[in-house]
Amino acid sequence: MVLATRDLDFGVMVANGKLIYVSLMVGCVGAASPEAAFLPKLYVDMYNAVKAGNLTRAWELQQKVFPFSDLLQPFDVPSSKAALLALGLGEEHLSRPFLPMPEPHRQMLIDLVRSDYGPEYTSPAMARR
Repeated sequence: MVLATRDLDFGVMVANGKLIYVSLMVGCVGAASPEAAFLPKLYVDMYNAVKAGNLTRAWELQQKVFPFSDLLQPFDVPSSKAALLALGLGEEHLSRPFLPMPEPHRQMLIDLVRSDYGPEYTSPAMARR
């Protein structure tokens, strides 16, 4: 798609948080991934690093996404609620038909977010915790 639209006034974006680095490398103009909602600074830094030609730094940031993405993606809404709880940005209440994220995955996600993704990767609200 990127090659097919290269000469048009059209930009291609990617939604899979694990593919942003590679997508930017082949010409995508950006991303709209669920992971970026929780780690916005990480994704902005990755984008800026690619645009600046600092590919080593961009790849380091992309690798930092993989464990978070692996835990977030399979469980959809329940994992989003657990991530918000870990970031101190909300409660974990789920309405029907959603069920809580199963253990041990829930605790693994909460522990990962709290240990590996501080305010340098998340939102200003996280910095105030």
